[in-house]
Amino acid sequence: MKKVLAFVGLLLAALATMAEGSERVHTIKQGETLSGIARAELGNARAYVELAQVNGIVNPNLIYAGKTLRIPGQIQKVLRTTVKVVVRAAVKVSVSAFRVLLPHHSSSSTLSSSTAANTSYCFASIINIVASRVGIDANLLQAVILAESNCDPFAVSRAGASGLMQLMPSIQQFYSLSDPFDAESNIEAGAKQLRRLISQFGQIPLALAAYNAGPGAVEKYGGVPPFGETRKYITRVQGLLQPRP
Repeated sequence: MKKVLAFVGLLLAALATMAEGSERVHTIKQGETLSGIARAELGNARAYVELAQVNGIVNPNLIYAGKTLRIPGQIQKVLRTTVKVVVRAAVKVSVSAFRVLLPHHSSSSTLSSSTAANTSYCFASIINIVASRVGIDANLLQAVILAESNCDPFAVSRAGASGLMQLMPSIQQFYSLSDPFDAESNIEAGAKQLRRLISQFGQIPLALAAYNAGPGAVEKYGGVPPFGETRKYITRVQGLLQPRP
């Protein structure tokens, strides 16, 4: 394992050295926007965030004509992709090695009133911070994460749901989530969606049903839809909600 990490370190260092000479410069013209420059130079308007980071721009909406921008080259893109792959792989190993699951009791039919996530389990500190910020039970939030992704921040379903809270692209777009694999951002977007569903349906079991099967299904059937997967999902989340000592 140490040899592999050492090799990866040398590879990244070599790529970083190559990247130094691969960038180019763009002089901002009157009327140009950072997103427009990103589209023209990098082929993706959303890459304006990257341009802002590379050039130390605090507010992407404030750029000035005549200023020069560093434009990352293709080698730098390879470097960033390599770093992301390595980091994600490392996190996966870490999560797999240290993950401890809450006990599952499928017979449980009540929801715990606990408001804090158990610190023995995955991402507890982030969950507690986000839950406090959004205004939702951290214990519930943690149970949903366990049921959705089993604490894997890079989980992707066949349907296209991503991250810890398995957010579909439409939900990611609704909450302006640019990176669904960022743990805190994913949890916050999922927490907001869950809180929204609780407010809409008034009951946690119905909110969980809507989170799993969609609000339309709950409205159509006037309650929990008759889907085996959805009913099992609600039971699993309820079973994961255990009173804390």
